[in-house]
Amino acid sequence: MKNLLELNAWQSLNEHFFNIKHLKMKDMFQYDEGRADKYTYELNNIYFDLSKNRINFDTFSYFVDLSKSLKFHNRIPELFNGEKVNNTEDRAALHTALRAYDNILFDEIANERTAFLQRAEDIISDDNIQHIVQLGIGGSYIGPKMVNEALYNFSNQRFTIDYIANTDDTDFEKVFSKIEISKTIFIVASKSLSTSETQYNLNKVLDKVGISQPNNQFICLTASPDRALEIGFTKNNILTFCSSIGGRYSLWSSIGFTIALNIGKENFEELLKGAEIADKHFSETEDYFQNIPFLLAYINVWYRNFFDLRAKANIPYSDALKYLPEYLQQLEMESLGKIIDKQGNKVKYATGGTLFGNIGTNCQHSFFQMLHQGVDIIPVDFIAIADSDTRLLANCFAQSRALMMGQDLSEVDEDEVTGYNTHKFFPGNIPSNTIMFDKLTPSTLGTFLAIQEHKVFVQSVIWNINPFDQFGVELGKTIAKDIEQSIISEDNHFDSSTNSLISRVNHK
Repeated sequence: MKNLLELNAWQSLNEHFFNIKHLKMKDMFQYDEGRADKYTYELNNIYFDLSKNRINFDTFSYFVDLSKSLKFHNRIPELFNGEKVNNTEDRAALHTALRAYDNILFDEIANERTAFLQRAEDIISDDNIQHIVQLGIGGSYIGPKMVNEALYNFSNQRFTIDYIANTDDTDFEKVFSKIEISKTIFIVASKSLSTSETQYNLNKVLDKVGISQPNNQFICLTASPDRALEIGFTKNNILTFCSSIGGRYSLWSSIGFTIALNIGKENFEELLKGAEIADKHFSETEDYFQNIPFLLAYINVWYRNFFDLRAKANIPYSDALKYLPEYLQQLEMESLGKIIDKQGNKVKYATGGTLFGNIGTNCQHSFFQMLHQGVDIIPVDFIAIADSDTRLLANCFAQSRALMMGQDLSEVDEDEVTGYNTHKFFPGNIPSNTIMFDKLTPSTLGTFLAIQEHKVFVQSVIWNINPFDQFGVELGKTIAKDIEQSIISEDNHFDSSTNSLISRVNHK
């Protein structure tokens, strides 16, 4: 494969960057009153305003040329048809099949969906059950927790739902302080059932309940049913999902069991169908100028590789979306944080960047200072819901405008001018997207999340990296097992810093 940096389209983008990098967005709006309309897109009642970016028509045009050079017309069918796009693990990535309702290629996945949704309905109808506790870490809890918070208004309010992810006793005891064990269903969510944190927490729960292996109060969500049987789960209490589903792409599967318990079967299916709308848009919109995941990916690559920007912020102006930055952080940074390409070579260009965020308006009083006046340019994704409080929306729109427009010293009121008036200078020209839902529903949330997945896929193809593995997650876990044994045995054999820390623990 020809190196990305050697492609004609990439070199054209590089030349184009040097031609427009000094342009100011506020001038672009002044010279083109129709700019907002030209760079605004809509899908399933979600409005994507991409106009406040340091781009013009040529920017997207060169990216479209790049996409054609990379033969995206082949890459997208490979994803949707179940080919082995996860080359390092020699498997497909079948998350899109989880929300497909008319694809006969994936009957087994459809049967798994039917099984866990029916089981959810059975539990909802059982008045003896009042609490749900799910054990799992990473994608086995981040996605479900985020969706359940986002769709609070659609909850059936049947259960208290808690997640135990880390191995901190504080978290564990906090959950058990508010549940009645006899009225609780414990869910173990783990693809391989080999995740050390989940194994540890399962053993703690079994000990707390006073049993040696799972009974009928325990349900297992896994791609490893044989392993579940070995642990002691009964066949009827194992809800499977396909091994070609990665953790951060798994909320659509039985890993989303707590979502189905919380919002019911019909609303869960609306979530899936909303995602399917995005799937069809992505796979069937051949005009990349109108394909939203492509456009969002182009903007990310533009800032990462040409402006050399290393971070971006995600700011939802909705308390319901408080866990969205954490979810997107895992999706993007675990998928795109790669230094090795698909052929096993070290890449010669930047790949994934840092994503952080919090809910507005809270973070306007913390890190927004750096967004407005810091040395680094940090692009922002603003997320809003149109039927929110007027003041909340006004703050959202004001922040995106202020980042773009900035403030010259000539704009400071005369009575404010002092020897320190330079401190009121804001450079502006800081890019942002504004993504606004008409209403936050299972359908619109499903569409939005699937668009984020496809945006990541487009970036991965451009950068020639595999977005479906996560070997970097495993190294620290392997070392942790060795260190844990050393803490217990006081047999230190690491670097001087690690040995000193272990000694401090053992002699506290």
